[in-house]
Amino acid sequence: MFSIKEQKGLIVLIILITITLLSKYLTGYKEVIKREKFTIDSNIEIIDIKSYLPRKRQDTLSKTKQILDKNTTQTKIKKDKPAKTIIEFDFNPNTISFDSLIMIGIDKKTAYNWTKYISKGGKFRIKKDIRKIYGLKENDFFRIKNHILLPDSIKSNKSVAIHKYEKKKYRPQNDFVIELNSCTTGELKRLNGIGEKLSVRIIKFRNKLGGFYCVEQLKEVYGLPVETYDKIKGNLTVDKNKIKKIKINLEDKNSLTGFPYFTYRLAIQLQNYRRQHGYFKSIDDLKNLKTLDNNKIKKIEPYLDFAVN
Repeated sequence: MFSIKEQKGLIVLIILITITLLSKYLTGYKEVIKREKFTIDSNIEIIDIKSYLPRKRQDTLSKTKQILDKNTTQTKIKKDKPAKTIIEFDFNPNTISFDSLIMIGIDKKTAYNWTKYISKGGKFRIKKDIRKIYGLKENDFFRIKNHILLPDSIKSNKSVAIHKYEKKKYRPQNDFVIELNSCTTGELKRLNGIGEKLSVRIIKFRNKLGGFYCVEQLKEVYGLPVETYDKIKGNLTVDKNKIKKIKINLEDKNSLTGFPYFTYRLAIQLQNYRRQHGYFKSIDDLKNLKTLDNNKIKKIEPYLDFAVN
């Protein structure tokens, strides 16, 4: 038999053993839970935050990365791109080539417009004339202005040296002369600034008129620049004997209307006048028509034939 003191000690011992056993049991239970959780986690092959996101978020992250990579690459390329080299030199804007325009810093589109203007017979007389080129920037003009081999302005005194640019326009380009009332398109194309289209237009206009009575009538040809006319007029002449005249007393209104200087209204008036007053005897009879002033009469006079048979 145990004494009371021994019994108390035994009870305390049993309690301590019980607590120890419970502690080990609880500790083992936690380890089992951890092992199970680890087993679950270890089955995941890719540990990536994207795998825990919805599919749309994954795509967004991927696209964002691509954009960032692209911008980084472009920035690097732009940074590494060498600066554009501009070569400055004096030049004549009327003869400069496309490649030379690029060299002095003119962009390709403006350079194309520039050379096209020259090829069509365009002419620069003073420096500021180049500002008419479509696409030319103001800063480009002022940057190259001092290199342009043209005067800033043309003085009225023709003896001044800078006026030599103006005089050059009126000199025949070569020692040949073309007679306008008998020439062909091929001959006309020998002239500076006259190409296929303009040569055909000149011939068509000549045929409608019946011939030219003066070189200045070329200004009436559609699309012919004044600058081109000034350059070529020294190479042209006119034989008035080759003009085909209009028999004003015999032609009907339809034939009269085909003449460039006659409107349909004027053709009707001419026909009515003949019906009421008889044939036109001279140019003075045309002055009776109110629609014809002295300038118009002077213009059509070389083409009129007053024959009645």
